[in-house]
Order: sequence, then C-alpha cells, then structure tokens
Amino acid sequence: MGQNATSKLTAEQLNCIDLLVTGLTDQVVADTIGVSRTSIWRWKQERQFEAALDARRKELWAGCQDRLRALLPRALDVLEEALEGGGKSALRAALKVVDVAGLGKAGLWKRARNEPRFIPPRVEPGIWELLGGNGDED
Repeated sequence: MGQNATSKLTAEQLNCIDLLVTGLTDQVVADTIGVSRTSIWRWKQERQFEAALDARRKELWAGCQDRLRALLPRALDVLEEALEGGGKSALRAALKVVDVAGLGKAGLWKRARNEPRFIPPRVEPGIWELLGGNGDED
C-alpha cells in the first residue's frame, strides 16, 4: 500500500483495512478494533480510506494471481491424467476444460450475443445437457 494512500489514516483505520480485506464483516471488524459499525461505514465513505482499502485489496489479489499462475502447470497435468484415464472423471475434466476455455453453453451464447458475426457451432442433442443446458438461450 502506498504511503500517500495511508499517510492520514489512523491506526484504527489501518487495522480496519487489514481486517476487512480478510473478508470479515463490518460488525466483526468493529468489535475487534473497538469502534462502532457506523464508524466503519463512515470511513468507507471517505476517499482516502476507500483508496487505501482498494490498494490493499489489489495488492492481495496480485499475490493470489501469482499463486494461481504457479499452480497452472500442475493443474493441467492433473487434467491431462484425468482425460487419459477415461470414465466419468475424464468426462468431468474435459467439460471443465471446455467451460474454462469459454466454450461451454454460457460462453458460446455470451459470445453469440456480443459478436454479431459469431455463429455458435451445431451441437448434438445430449451435449448441451452435458454442458449444463438444452441449447436454448437463457
């Protein structure tokens, strides 16, 4: 978190930010740092507090993204093993890959709505059920 974003915040506000980014509710944070929930609500309305909270969230998210990127090779190895193994686990793994790639039912229809020239591929009956639908738009 940058010095500018936090320079005028109190110790209570900085503690509040550290607790909020962990996912705790305003009430739990208020009880923990000894202020009212209304105080936290008021702080959230202040630009400097909001900016510091946003900066802290982005900082944490960047770390999570790095960890997820590091896990991708191992996750792909597991998916590949499941696909090679056959059976229901292979089907589930294959469908997950299709879904994550944005080629599942929701992804295809979203693309069709957003790209006028995109024509969804013809999908055999039964495949839509596997992809989570019946082929009709939501």
